[in-house]
Amino acid sequence: MRFRRRRPPIVELLSTWSDGPPPELPDEPPDDGRTIRWSAGALDGVVARHGEATVETERGAALAELIEHAATGAPEARDALYEAARAEGIVFALDEALDALARSGVAAEPVGELARRMAGEALHREPLKLAISLLGEAGDERDVELLETVARHDEFSLVAGVALASVLDDPIQAWWRVGCLASGWGRVEAVGRLADMDDELPGEVRAWLLRHACTSAELPDHLAHMCADAGALDAALDGLVDDELLDGACAILSGLVAGGSEPDMDDYEPGPRVAAAVLDLLADRPPSVVRMWAVVDLRNWAEDYEQHVAIAERCGRLLARPEARRFVARRLERPGEVLRVWGIAESMGFDPWEAGWTHLESAPVDAELYFQHRAAIAGRAWRPTPSVRCRSTPWPPGRRTASCPPAPTAKPPTRWPSSCRRCGPAAGRRSSSPPPC
Repeated sequence: MRFRRRRPPIVELLSTWSDGPPPELPDEPPDDGRTIRWSAGALDGVVARHGEATVETERGAALAELIEHAATGAPEARDALYEAARAEGIVFALDEALDALARSGVAAEPVGELARRMAGEALHREPLKLAISLLGEAGDERDVELLETVARHDEFSLVAGVALASVLDDPIQAWWRVGCLASGWGRVEAVGRLADMDDELPGEVRAWLLRHACTSAELPDHLAHMCADAGALDAALDGLVDDELLDGACAILSGLVAGGSEPDMDDYEPGPRVAAAVLDLLADRPPSVVRMWAVVDLRNWAEDYEQHVAIAERCGRLLARPEARRFVARRLERPGEVLRVWGIAESMGFDPWEAGWTHLESAPVDAELYFQHRAAIAGRAWRPTPSVRCRSTPWPPGRRTASCPPAPTAKPPTRWPSSCRRCGPAAGRRSSSPPPC
């Protein structure tokens, strides 16, 4: 018989994750290419903000009863609780279950032990979320390390943040930790909770919101307004501005002008003033990718408003600086950076298509570069370059195979007879020109 590979518990999987994209969870269904799924942590965030009408009271009460029985240590009760928690959408019933459990008067210690055991063994995300929530109610400082481990994954950041806030008895420090650990929707939720406590935020948290929250985030457009407002960006730019703060301000401005469903530049009253202050600072600082993107994004935004023409003109002057053009030209020559500056190069009048093709010939398995190159082709007329040897099969580029059609040849020019029955002899007319008739 064929042996099945052991699936590690989720906590064990996350504890070995050190860098790069998050690992695939053990209960992740296969991708059939047709099903649209929630990104990690997105559903929980929607429920937390807009889920008052979707609370599952009956399921919450049933879970509370199973928790009470499982806390006694009966194995069959623990198995029943785990299976009941596996159903999707446990976030709709968590609050009701915890409230019912608190009313039952069950002791905290056995519930905490049950939660630790379930968290360490869980192979499915929903039971792990239940265990994390129970640790928030019955855990202590011994559980901080486990909670921070699962908070790194956006799928568990929200429930882990709520539990940490209860265990540490310090919501600001708890959500700040979660914001530093997560990068996607988990960070959005953490920054949102910090923004709700705007009046109580210490200086170090405000500094993190301005310097790091957007620069290393996957969803800066969802964070920009909250970071600028809660971090008091306009006041921070009035003082000494170091490179780290300037880069953070650039990332925030790019997020603000991106628009979308979140509050944007039009909703941020000091926006034009902040943009002008940042452009003043950029005039005296060396270029970087985040700074160049801020200038490009600000120009694209300002060109749509008659009252912001001056900002658009200042952005144009910054993009025309020789050092800025040299910066982008050098990065177009580097395979690892051509995609980072592709949009900047187009805004500055460069043609990144040629550089992209050159890099693609040397690395035909670079899927992102290939996708960008093909997208650029779709929006422009095809212009063959000397390096293009097979236009019909650009993957892999540069090699003609037996399946390729013959290379197109130039059509010979039409040659007309030197004499015509109606017009007579050519009389100085070239044979490549048709007769007058």
